[in-house]
Amino acid sequence: MPWGFAAAAVGTIGASVIGSNASQSAANTQAGAANNATQAQLQMFNTVQSNLQPYNTAGQNSLGTLQNFLNGQGNSAPFSFNYNPANDPEYNFLLQQGSNAITSQASATGGVNSGATLEALQNYGQNTALQSYQTEYGNALNAYGANQTNLSNIYARLMGVAGLGENAAAGVGNAAVSTGQSIGSNMIGAGNAQAAGTVGSANALSGGLTSLSSLFNNSSFLNSFGNAANSSAYGTSTPQDLIAGYTG
Repeated sequence: MPWGFAAAAVGTIGASVIGSNASQSAANTQAGAANNATQAQLQMFNTVQSNLQPYNTAGQNSLGTLQNFLNGQGNSAPFSFNYNPANDPEYNFLLQQGSNAITSQASATGGVNSGATLEALQNYGQNTALQSYQTEYGNALNAYGANQTNLSNIYARLMGVAGLGENAAAGVGNAAVSTGQSIGSNMIGAGNAQAAGTVGSANALSGGLTSLSSLFNNSSFLNSFGNAANSSAYGTSTPQDLIAGYTG
């Protein structure tokens, strides 16, 4: 009996230890897989961030240039036009040439100081001034429009590059959120796996101890029957024979 009990005890302990190790090993394997997934996801996020970084940098630089542009050249005043023909050399030249022509023609006919000559000079001066004003106004308006078009083109180009940066930043942000959620899930899964492994390991050891205790109790029970048999009139030499005779 002692050797049989020892063998059974060793077997029970061995089985419980094997079960405990197997449970912990499975938990470690699952936790390791979760950690590997986390590393892979971090690597993917770093790759995405690295690929989008040039666009992000370009967008940030363009945004700074755009702000300076809007605070300076791009902050243009509304159209205004101030023109005085008397200060225009071209107008003065045309007025002088036309007046000389009218005066010369009037001198040839002897009517330099006539009312007709004075009226002709007045009309010519007014018409010349009006034409000069209209010409200069049109030129100024065209120049303002061309400048506005140029400013709009500059703004559109800067906004286009800034938009690339904005989209790149949004892409990195979305990738970060997604990666964070996945890593959080992995961490929870790894924690649950480790917890389950610890519980399984404890259950295996606890079960082994329970079996060992039961085995010990059964052995004590058989030994007591064996001792009783040896001192009885039945002449039974082993507990098993005693039990067989008793139940028979």
